[in-house]
Amino acid sequence: MSRPRAPMRAPRAPHAPHAPQAPQAQRRQAQAAQEPQSEPDTSICPLPPYRSWLRPPNRTALASHPRSGSTWTRFLLERASSSACGFEDPGWANVLPHAGGVEGKPDDINEDGLIIKTHSICFGCWPDAPIWKRLRVRNTSLAPQEAHRLLGPTEVTEKLESIGTCLIFPPGSLEAAIKVRKNFNLEKKQAIQLHCTKMYDRAVVLIRDPLDVFRSNYHYRTKVLGLQRGRSWSKDQHAFVRERAEAWMNFYRSWRDFAQVRPAMLVYYELLKLNPAHEVQRMLQFLQVEVTPEKLTCAIEQTTMGKLKVDRSSKGRVDETRFFGSRKETEAKENLTYPPTLLISFDNMGLFQFANSMGYISYQGLASAVAVASGESSRIEAVRFPWQLVEVAVEPFSAPAAPVSPMETILPEVTTSVDS
Repeated sequence: MSRPRAPMRAPRAPHAPHAPQAPQAQRRQAQAAQEPQSEPDTSICPLPPYRSWLRPPNRTALASHPRSGSTWTRFLLERASSSACGFEDPGWANVLPHAGGVEGKPDDINEDGLIIKTHSICFGCWPDAPIWKRLRVRNTSLAPQEAHRLLGPTEVTEKLESIGTCLIFPPGSLEAAIKVRKNFNLEKKQAIQLHCTKMYDRAVVLIRDPLDVFRSNYHYRTKVLGLQRGRSWSKDQHAFVRERAEAWMNFYRSWRDFAQVRPAMLVYYELLKLNPAHEVQRMLQFLQVEVTPEKLTCAIEQTTMGKLKVDRSSKGRVDETRFFGSRKETEAKENLTYPPTLLISFDNMGLFQFANSMGYISYQGLASAVAVASGESSRIEAVRFPWQLVEVAVEPFSAPAAPVSPMETILPEVTTSVDS
């Protein structure tokens, strides 16, 4: 049997109020609530109820660039551990959300959990990070008077300067986040705060081959969310893809920086596909959660692509049939290829060199990148994060039966096809 779960804590007090949901989000929630529900899950690894929460003493990020497999990973971890995950931003709770953990706001999406989904670049997003690691108005080109006018009340500006911003969605900047506030009323300015209120004690960093991620991210924004209307893959000299390349590098550089000072582990999406039992077990050991082999097997069996596409138990805002495994629909209508000029641009900006440093050893230069872009298998040699060289006390929320080694395992070279 798996270890008993830690008791649920009292709902947390909100650390920052959220802006009211947009009508579109409300409509999607209403539609999701009206959809037919799945048959009762009688497996030994059911998902936690929609209204369930968990607040471990250590906040653990599930940090990934969009479309790197974080939703599938949460399904696996929730079924294996029987514990709910959370979201840094409620707007990312399109599939498998949980609510009930914020006092007085029973319908707000949980911001805490076994692990917390984030797509943000980390600028000193850990407790006690030095202020110079974070972003402040002085890091922008805005004059102090203009920044104050856009930010709103004086205390907002003062908090931003004294605490700093520590989490920004890529490729956005603090300056862009401040400028967009010119269209906000005072209530919304007070509700959406920029200073650092959410920090992480440790992280599971999920990574996926960049050329595969960019295709998947384009499909998701275009066909699933409908955010790229009037745009195409190749429009404006592949502007979207170039933007994502910069965002991908900035994102993983920042979390590699996090791993210099806080506990962190690196998980490859491709290896998770190749051997989900091994990779999920690694993550659970890192999280210091015990699970029986039977329950782990059940979690994997219940999260196949076929089952995820028909599962209606997650109460998400996005149709699972569109969310999972639908990229071929986009590829049938658009040619999502990488022309030589685009690959040269990637090479000049250092994308392939950086991907190689993160374990994607197929990228040995432009010629090898052309081969991968043309469909050659991507080879991975897992790398260590350096966190194990730094002594950091991490309080477990459930004591394991045996000490968990802080050393990251180096896996042998693995060849795997990137196809979804």
